[in-house]
Amino acid sequence: MKPKLLVILTAVMAVLGAIAFIASRSTGGGDQTDATELRGKELLEGWAINDVKEIHIQSTDGEVTLKKPDNQWLVADRKDYPADSSKVNTMLVKLWDTPIVQAFEAGKSQDSRLELVDPSGEGDDEKMATKVTFKSGGSDEIGHLLVGKNNPPQAAPGANPMAGAGGKTGRFLRTSKNSDLVLEVADNFSELMSGSGWPYNFGSIEAEPGGWLNKTDFIKVNKPKSIAVTYKDGEKEGYALMRESDTGDYKLEGDIPEGKVLDGSKVSSLKTVLSSASFEDLLTEEEVAEVDESKATEVAITTFEGFTYNILIGPKDEEGNQIPIKFTVAGEFPQERVVEEGKEETEEEKAKADGDFLLEKKKLEDKLALEKALEGHWFALSSYRVDSLLKSRPDLLKDEEEETEEDTEAPPTSLQKPELPPGVTPPTSATETKTDVEVVSKPVAVPPVKKPVTATSPPIEIPAAPEKKEPITATTPPIAIPPRPTEAAEEATEAVEEATEAVKDAVEDSAEAVKETAQDAVDAVKEAVDEATTEEAPEE
Repeated sequence: MKPKLLVILTAVMAVLGAIAFIASRSTGGGDQTDATELRGKELLEGWAINDVKEIHIQSTDGEVTLKKPDNQWLVADRKDYPADSSKVNTMLVKLWDTPIVQAFEAGKSQDSRLELVDPSGEGDDEKMATKVTFKSGGSDEIGHLLVGKNNPPQAAPGANPMAGAGGKTGRFLRTSKNSDLVLEVADNFSELMSGSGWPYNFGSIEAEPGGWLNKTDFIKVNKPKSIAVTYKDGEKEGYALMRESDTGDYKLEGDIPEGKVLDGSKVSSLKTVLSSASFEDLLTEEEVAEVDESKATEVAITTFEGFTYNILIGPKDEEGNQIPIKFTVAGEFPQERVVEEGKEETEEEKAKADGDFLLEKKKLEDKLALEKALEGHWFALSSYRVDSLLKSRPDLLKDEEEETEEDTEAPPTSLQKPELPPGVTPPTSATETKTDVEVVSKPVAVPPVKKPVTATSPPIEIPAAPEKKEPITATTPPIAIPPRPTEAAEEATEAVEEATEAVKDAVEDSAEAVKETAQDAVDAVKEAVDEATTEEAPEE
């Protein structure tokens, strides 16, 4: 065949192939959907969420199967132990309602770059996706979802890289319904859906069975009355504690060595041991086979509510962080309310008390039923939850001398007196009886008494007071008084009155002047005496 003809045939075949591809896309290509049509739609739109009876999650970390034969989700990998149904249902709703941000075509060759490699196949673990498969029961698959790498927001060109890119982080996905498309969604679930429920993003969908267990329901040891610990391996000495009320302190049963007492600080935490405990996981069948129950530590706890717990505790794991326990529980509760002797109740009070008693009895019976349903499982707990129980009897004791010094020494009832130097006697209080004390001072030199200084002031003339004169009697001849005084008479009367007042004022001024002059003289005499005394006083 000529080379020119070969080139022409090759070009024709390429054109025909392109036409066939375009034709298949235009006719819908089976169940595949055009990328532009998916933007803004819900991720698993059209999938029958109410038909989901089984969920299988697989990743490089492990795998877990959740199933719902009735109305309760169970963890199949943990002997059908109850799952956290709220957690499972929340995940389903969030996955179904997540909106698609964008979609684009990408072949399988891009799976490694986007970390969308199916974990059920072979490949680099770091490139594997988390696969979530939904089934309606048995082997009928509704569909599956591959969760790939996240897509952090990109900074704008020229922006400061230290300031952050802003925006939201995305997540690359594939679904079995649109296997030739890569879907991008927001990694964090929308605020409308997230609330306070788990999961918060696609990265928190885990394949570990322990993460899906219902850990809310577990034994709650309330108000322990007695605790007895027995070490069957013989490595430690067991002990037994008892107290008389739920607010009292423990007492150690049995003889205590001489010179030793119970250390209250080492047993006080046992008043609340396992009162709010939870567990991390259940042991697998392989892990259970490694626990030697014949050497496990036995713990028996009774409570003031009527519960009895018999607990087996195995050895800690290699890291010392977790410890296995298994338990049985029993309960005996009063069937009738006991009225205090001598107490009288009205019909209303009796009805209320009887009702409260029945409610409390029902509450205790429900608690017993719930905890008995957990029997037979080996639970892995954080070791700190039971460390306070796993002590040897001698470790609970301390020297009696420590108690004498710390606890029995009477506190001072008053402020203690400071120590005084030798030879110094502290003063007595005002209420104490005192003896007479004679105080002798050193001799003091007294200056000789000088003769008094006499100062004579010059004589001062004091004007004599006006002599008192006999009243002058004047007899005037009868004067005829006219009916009305004339203007001249009125003026004369006023002049006489003014003259009289002037005379009075002159006499008063004269007496005051005499007094002031006398006082000045006396002050001058005193001042002269003081100066003379100061000049003649001896020096000290």
